[in-house]
Amino acid sequence: PRAHSLRTVPRTFSVSSSNLLSDGPRAEIDQKLRAARNQEKEEIKGLNNKFSDVIMRVRGQHIPTALSYPNSPN
Repeated sequence: PRAHSLRTVPRTFSVSSSNLLSDGPRAEIDQKLRAARNQEKEEIKGLNNKFSDVIMRVRGQHIPTALSYPNSPN
């Protein structure tokens, strides 16, 4: 199959400022979606921090163990 270059790919969407500023039901859904995404983003940040802490604790425990057995492969 022939690959499309950037010049031959058709544009299939457009955004106008009037659509973004409308006060209809879609705007309400967009606001709810944005709020849900922001909440998910904050939850992911919190989980990432917890995971990072676990990794640091495991690394901290691994280093003394590796040093106590100098001839063992890490």
